[in-house]
Amino acid sequence: MLPGAPRSALLLALCSLLLLGSCSRKSPPEAQEKHRVGALSFVEDRYQSALDEARARKVPLFVDAWAPWCHTCLSLRRYVLADPALTPFADRFVWLSIDTERPENQPFLARFPVAAWPTLWFIDPATERPLLRWPGSLEVGELRQLLDDAQLAHQGALGQGDAAALLQAEQQAASGKIPEAIQSFHTILARAPEGWERRGRAADGLVTALHGEQRHEECAAAARTELPRAGRGTSAANVALYGLLCARKVGRREGTEEALRALEAVIEDRGRGLLPDDRSSLFEEALDTRKELGDQEGARRQAEAWLRYLEEQARQASDGEGRRVFDAHRMLAYLELGRLAEAQAMVEQSAREQPGDYNHPARLAKIHLTAGRVAEAEAAIDRSLTLAYGPRRLRLWDLKARIHEKQGDTAGARRALEQGVSEGEAMKLDGKQARPLEALRARLKR
Repeated sequence: MLPGAPRSALLLALCSLLLLGSCSRKSPPEAQEKHRVGALSFVEDRYQSALDEARARKVPLFVDAWAPWCHTCLSLRRYVLADPALTPFADRFVWLSIDTERPENQPFLARFPVAAWPTLWFIDPATERPLLRWPGSLEVGELRQLLDDAQLAHQGALGQGDAAALLQAEQQAASGKIPEAIQSFHTILARAPEGWERRGRAADGLVTALHGEQRHEECAAAARTELPRAGRGTSAANVALYGLLCARKVGRREGTEEALRALEAVIEDRGRGLLPDDRSSLFEEALDTRKELGDQEGARRQAEAWLRYLEEQARQASDGEGRRVFDAHRMLAYLELGRLAEAQAMVEQSAREQPGDYNHPARLAKIHLTAGRVAEAEAAIDRSLTLAYGPRRLRLWDLKARIHEKQGDTAGARRALEQGVSEGEAMKLDGKQARPLEALRARLKR
């Protein structure tokens, strides 16, 4: 996805002066009719148009629900959807991308909620019911299997075996019937043969659903049981990840340490079919867990290993678009290690290469604030706000309030929070997108 067009220096200056006025209400850049990603031609932000095309062609609709702040979304676009291995599927689906930050896409999100970015939807155009839903990332071989299953389901040709039962469980989860889905996943795993190629996917569905329902004891136990049998792909990594998240919620140190060792084994196994961004996310969770356990030396070693890995991936990227996939995590790793100058140089390079991307000045604002350079932080967050649109703006207003607080300007902090609340209420958000609004309201009440 191309970033929005850069603004002139004059407009940036005016918006900085009038930030609480009309310039702060940034509209999203105009969507293209279609754009190509590798061999795939995506309709952009026009659900009804894509649905009509899928109905006319009698093929399923594939939807990539993404956001411009989401590094995993950028990774999927760059390293999976552009893969030539998807060429055989180009004409077997209609391809749609939905920017979840755009206000015109709220009707789609009301019907097909997104709680993880990206979320991939496979939709039957005749009924508008989900054939499949996949929250998060995956590698190209795993996506090919999902595309095959969605097409067979659309044709009513999936049969009655374990693959059909798995699809039914995934459809229950996609439709919000989580307790039914959990029971279905349990049944499938109990009867599935060892070595079944979809076992990891079923285990992933189970622990993800248990985590979402806050059934943490069951989630941690299921992850311990299933991880050794889940294979070596993205689903197995998800089982390890949710197993650790649930173990942390359970709160028993020995269980957390066991789950952490399992996750770190996944990280170290470079033979696993994981996207670099996904492996990086596992590093982040391992680091957070070591800090929670009070293992500061282990956390530092983890941060150093994380940064080495990210720097290796950034060097291997062929251009700035590929390298910026890793910017968010590289910044976090740099900040964790106190290497602020390197973090700033990295983000400034990306800002020069993608001047219309609001993420870069927002990251610079965080770096400057961490360094105590509040004037530079405020200028950077103002630049970000002139470019940003949609619910992400609420997090930027929160950061602007924190910058004012650092300056001792409580009135300015309150104005920033009030502006964020005003914008958020106008957006009529729900679900996970409403959480930043709730956080802003809570801060105003302090």
